[in-house]
Amino acid sequence: MRRGEKARLAKRDQHQAQQQIVGKTDDGKPFTKAHVEEFSRPETVALHEACHAVAAWLLNVPIHLMQFIEGESPGDLGGDTQTVFPLPPNAPIGERFVYARQQAFIDLAAVFGSGQADSPNPLFQFETRKHVQGAGDLISSITGIREEEEIREDICRLISHTIETFEDQRVKGLTTRLAQQFLRQRRLTGEEIVAILSQAWLEFDKADRAAESAPDLEEETNGMG
Repeated sequence: MRRGEKARLAKRDQHQAQQQIVGKTDDGKPFTKAHVEEFSRPETVALHEACHAVAAWLLNVPIHLMQFIEGESPGDLGGDTQTVFPLPPNAPIGERFVYARQQAFIDLAAVFGSGQADSPNPLFQFETRKHVQGAGDLISSITGIREEEEIREDICRLISHTIETFEDQRVKGLTTRLAQQFLRQRRLTGEEIVAILSQAWLEFDKADRAAESAPDLEEETNGMG
C-alpha cells in the first residue's frame, strides 16, 4: 500500500472515530467525540468563563475568582467563575428585582455573550438551556414571581440585552483579553481580573479618542498646505 493511501485511510479512520456517538445529554440528545473535544477545548472554556466575569465587571459586581476545573476523565475540562454579591436580608422588592436581573444577566452572558448559544453542537445547546433555566430559576426564587409567561418574557429581554452588550467592540475586546490571560494563568483572583479589565478598558478608550481626533488633525494639516 502506498504511503499516500495509508495516510488517506488513517485520516478516514480518525474522522469516523471523531463522529462516533459517545453519549447523550441529560435531555437525550446524542453527541460525538468531536462534540466533546470542541466543548472541552481550553479556549472554549476560557471564553465562557470570561463572559461571566466581564458581565459581572460591567455591573460592578465583585468577582472572587476564575479557575479551570479538571474533570475525572482525560480531556474533561470545565471552569468556574465566582462572584460575591450577597442580597441583604429583608431587601425590598425593588432591590430584589435588580439583584435577580443582574445575576441572570451574568448567568446568560456565558452562552449568549460567547456565541456558544448559536452552536449546533448538542453539548452547547444543552449548556444554553441550562443557563436559560438557571436564569429563570434565579428570577423566580429571588423575586417570588411564579408566572412562567412573565419569567419567560423577562428572560427574553435579558437575552436580547446580553447579545447587544457583547456585540459591542469594546466588550468583545475585554472578553478576548481576559480569556487570553486566563488561558495563560489558569486561575485569576478577583483583583487580577479587575486589573486586567480596567487596563484593557483604558487602552481601548485611549485608542478610540486617538481615532476620533485623527480626522481633525488631517483637516488642520490640509489647511496649512
